[in-house]
Amino acid sequence: MKFIQSIRKNFRNRIISYLAVSSLLPVFVLLAVSYSRSLDSFQTATSQHLEGVAHEISLKTDLWNQKNKSLIALVANELSDRTRTPQEQKRLFANTIGANPWIVLIHTLDLKGNDLIRSDHDPLRKYGDRVYFQEALRGNVYSEAVYSKQTTSKPALCTGAPVFKNGKINQVICFCSYMEVLKLEIGSDSMNESGYAFVVDGKNQVIAHPRLAFLSPLQDAVEIRAVKAYRQGRQDRFEFSEGDSRYVSYLQPAGDDDAMIAVIQNQDEVLRQARGYLLAPFSVALLVVLLCCILSYVGIDRLTKPINDLALAANELSHANLKVRVQPSTDDEMKLLADAFNRMADRIEAHTNELHQKVAAQSQKLIYSAKMSSLGEMAGSIAHEINNPLAIINLYIQNLKFNLEQGKSNPDKTKEALTKMESTSLRITQIIKGLRSFSRDGSRDPMQFENLSTILSDAQTLVSQSLIKISIRLEIQCDPGLALKCQPVPLCQVFVNMILNAKDAIQNLEERWISISATDANDKIFIRIRDSGHGIPTALHDRIMEPFFTTKAAGEGTGLGLSISKGIVEQHHGKIWYNPDSDHTEFCLVLPKFYSKNLESPSSEALI
Repeated sequence: MKFIQSIRKNFRNRIISYLAVSSLLPVFVLLAVSYSRSLDSFQTATSQHLEGVAHEISLKTDLWNQKNKSLIALVANELSDRTRTPQEQKRLFANTIGANPWIVLIHTLDLKGNDLIRSDHDPLRKYGDRVYFQEALRGNVYSEAVYSKQTTSKPALCTGAPVFKNGKINQVICFCSYMEVLKLEIGSDSMNESGYAFVVDGKNQVIAHPRLAFLSPLQDAVEIRAVKAYRQGRQDRFEFSEGDSRYVSYLQPAGDDDAMIAVIQNQDEVLRQARGYLLAPFSVALLVVLLCCILSYVGIDRLTKPINDLALAANELSHANLKVRVQPSTDDEMKLLADAFNRMADRIEAHTNELHQKVAAQSQKLIYSAKMSSLGEMAGSIAHEINNPLAIINLYIQNLKFNLEQGKSNPDKTKEALTKMESTSLRITQIIKGLRSFSRDGSRDPMQFENLSTILSDAQTLVSQSLIKISIRLEIQCDPGLALKCQPVPLCQVFVNMILNAKDAIQNLEERWISISATDANDKIFIRIRDSGHGIPTALHDRIMEPFFTTKAAGEGTGLGLSISKGIVEQHHGKIWYNPDSDHTEFCLVLPKFYSKNLESPSSEALI
């Protein structure tokens, strides 16, 4: 069916198929004239061949099943050797699937049958009712044929195995591969027109069959009789009559669930086919067809090459290759079509570039909007921060004024008061300077060397009062000489965003603290931002960096903080990620000390 559909969809294949059909007609005439009576030995040889086919399919099925079991046991041992992070497990699963393409899904389950890690992007599900899971809990490696509309939507063979930790089963790993592989294995074995093979499980439900659907019951009386004879007497070869025809069947066991493989041959049809089958006419016909196909293919290939080139170019354009163009090789309608395609590609490229510019501009507006949102959240605390030193200055002024009016002015005390007023006013100046710096758009600032401790101090100044107000302790550990080339204002926004996120997360906990530590890692700086929270739920790990994603109530958060922070860090060719292995909530940042526009953003593996 798929082959026929591919012919209908492909213009070149359609022409070739029409010519092939027309060239086969004389071959059929030759075969019809050349048929002669068949030999009894041909029927015997055919039966022996089918017996070999049944045995070969059984071996292939067992090999496929054992290959799954051996591979799953190897991966289970890998998981048992040491504890792996979800990212490491997914990487292990991806490497296993890449090296073994017949496997379409690998996932691990807890002892209740709930998904832990999946190699695909489907939602986590529950598989506690599956036989392979229940057998794995008993310590067995077991394979089961399943059909799930929620996952594969195709028949699949799933193999489950236990994963041990300290001598006990702590989870189950499962491999799934499509039953289409088994169908291909069966179809690859040569059988004549009247012979066919099928596989059924212990309940006589179809696993692989040329006509019946997966897990449907057997319907043909010949097939039912052959299977019944094998179940009752375990006969590997069974001859019988059904209706007006004689049949022979060859049966072999397969799999864990009392499954079996059956090959059935209609002996009368073999005899009729053999009666006119001659090698010479068939060979001549085959050579004629081959020659016709070669000549047809060469001619059609030259004729349809411009269409094929245009189709390939359109496919490249659909995959965002905006530079692809078609060079017309003829001066006819194909040249007009190629020119039209090139004009369309030019317009798409121009519109795409314009869209990228608009997206970049809008991104900067979002960053500035988020910054203003943070300032609004801190406004009350900053006003309190400025109001306290102003009250101190006013108190000193009142004391000086009173002493002057009473004639009790003391030069030393006056000087001391003025000194304190000066230091207090400098504190106000520092706060205002930090506010002015943070509030402006620093995305176009040049890269400059700046001490990381200075950036962290500016961020601490902006958030200190909002933290003190709810008794949150902020600890910063950073070498004063630790410097990097950066844009200080956007980088300060990253730390403000991270601190405010941590504050919102822990403000209702009994233990409330935030810790920032920075360490020198040769040409990079490694930064940890931790708080007293208990971590982020596993289901949210892949979404926390998405724009507009937030767990706060409506009106309490924009969901842009982490997304914008991630963008700023990546603009500095750095990396930010959540550490699920920490005892508390922890985010990690890696920033290069030296910035270059020619650098590519590093991967997390290269940064750690």
